[in-house]
Amino acid sequence: MKAITALLLLLLLLAGVNSCSKTGGITDGGALPGAAQSVYIMNEGNYGKANASLTMYLPDSLKAYQDVYFTANGRNLGDVGNDMVIYGKYGYIVVNNSQKIEVVLLETMKSAGTITIPGTKSPFKAAIFSDTKGYVTNLYDNSVTVFNPTTFAVVKDRIPVGLNPQGIISFNGRIYVCNSGYGADSTVSVIDPLTDTVVKTIVVGKSPSEIDYTMDQKLVVKCEGVSSYPDPTKEAPGSIMKIDPSTLAVTGTLPLPLATYSHPEKMAVSGAGYAYVKVKSGIMKIETAQLTVVNAGFIPFTSYTINGMAYDRTNSRLYVADAVDYVSAGTITVYDADGKTTATFKAGVIPGAITFKAK
Repeated sequence: MKAITALLLLLLLLAGVNSCSKTGGITDGGALPGAAQSVYIMNEGNYGKANASLTMYLPDSLKAYQDVYFTANGRNLGDVGNDMVIYGKYGYIVVNNSQKIEVVLLETMKSAGTITIPGTKSPFKAAIFSDTKGYVTNLYDNSVTVFNPTTFAVVKDRIPVGLNPQGIISFNGRIYVCNSGYGADSTVSVIDPLTDTVVKTIVVGKSPSEIDYTMDQKLVVKCEGVSSYPDPTKEAPGSIMKIDPSTLAVTGTLPLPLATYSHPEKMAVSGAGYAYVKVKSGIMKIETAQLTVVNAGFIPFTSYTINGMAYDRTNSRLYVADAVDYVSAGTITVYDADGKTTATFKAGVIPGAITFKAK
């Protein structure tokens, strides 16, 4: 009788372990291992379902670990995970519809605290300037909120910027914000972190949504143009634009005609003088010094569900996130500098933002 009881107890324990691994366990089992480099994939999840998740990928072992936040904390991240930035020992995860930034210790993925964004601003993308200043764009409040990345306190509720701010970057002592307006805006706001005020508004192309820095220490902005499915006559093409941060002036423009490229959707910038942009024919390769097209079909594809791209400047790898059907597990494909596939692995529901950390 005792043997039967012990056997039943063992079976129940095993069932509990299996249950945990199905709902939020690590793909390959066990605690998070140490690695020379980690790649984090922010999975948005479905709106209103609170099923955002975080995938951790180790390039050295080619292993992907799913839902690492849930595994470490026993609870979900929240509703719609839009971004993750790394600063020091922490990861700052922007959870859009939950109106917060969840802060995790990278070594363990344990929650270190939560930065609650006041109101219902829909925080979208973040950038860290210093130990005392971090910035997050508020998609539906036309503003940027300032927070302290060390104490996790909100420093300034809102800095007014343009319409529907999306992409943001901290570069050479200033904060740059892309005001997309979903086609109704065409500006980049420049914030001075010493005063937390907008000191310059730069006019670029229609609907700027992503910004990054180039090898020659300039800024490159992806502008999506204007989409108007009910009335194609109101469509406007996208473009790639270059900004000199020393003069805050636009120094170059690459027009992207609709018939050839459709609207550019995602962008990643390398440290070797190139940018990669999702367009009609696939992923286009651009030389950033002069803003010229190197190969319009550098990585051809038939999928229209590419939801994120990022470039690993340390190892010269391009990571591309495919949302597949937007309800099941997405896929990440890794390409080398020649556009050849080096790895493919599963992620969570609607993978998007991709972040790199080298130890």
